[in-house]
Amino acid sequence: MAKVDIDGDGKADFSLSLSNIVIIVTMIISLVGSYYTLNNKIAILEIEVEKAKELPPQKISEKELDLKFELLQNEINDIKQNFKRR
Repeated sequence: MAKVDIDGDGKADFSLSLSNIVIIVTMIISLVGSYYTLNNKIAILEIEVEKAKELPPQKISEKELDLKFELLQNEINDIKQNFKRR
């Protein structure tokens, strides 16, 4: 067990065992690994966003909008009926 004296008064301020040191090193390695993994994912997503900006906008047909509106209206009616039953 290592005793650490920070202020130099001759008394140990805190002590570290081998298991504590291993845990601290493992946590630091884990944090550093997470940092670089997240940075890499962010960089990849930024590239994909730039590629997506270059694509032409997709057109939604009026028929598709009507179908989506009808679906939403049916869901709203179902919810209303479920509340009326209670």
